[in-house]
Amino acid sequence: DNVVYFNFEEYCKGFLSVSINKEDDGFVEVKHKYTDDFEQVWKYYNSNKTNQGSKKNAYTKWKQKNISKLPLPVVFEIINLYRQSVSDITYTKHLSTFLSQEIYEPFSPDLVEIMSDGTIWKGYLFKANYTFYTFNENKLIKKIVLSKDEVDMLQKEGLLKWL
Repeated sequence: DNVVYFNFEEYCKGFLSVSINKEDDGFVEVKHKYTDDFEQVWKYYNSNKTNQGSKKNAYTKWKQKNISKLPLPVVFEIINLYRQSVSDITYTKHLSTFLSQEIYEPFSPDLVEIMSDGTIWKGYLFKANYTFYTFNENKLIKKIVLSKDEVDMLQKEGLLKWL
């Protein structure tokens, strides 16, 4: 009889990031680990949805897309704009479809610089609702809701620059 012994925890690490629930019930529970950012997006996107789709597939797509590199408040704004475009929240796509088909793209902001009182503010400008999220060294500073007239004036005066 050839009996092979191995360390199950080490074996699992080779496949994916897992945590092992070591209880004496004879079963081993394997849990997928997701990033904190993804967990927050998953929860926010699926609030008020009964059929959430595959979290694992959504996470795979999340890691592949540039939207995952945006600050979370900006991602939440994209989700809000998408929701507003759909007549009923039950008709929104699963998060994995939203990501894989890049449904978020028309709702995504432009990276811009705005000159105000001698200070250059770098941030994300949403054309759909003229919301501007400023940041400094990748830390979100504040959200400013501009009017269309303000955006037009900034553009006319050369104080708004697309990056």
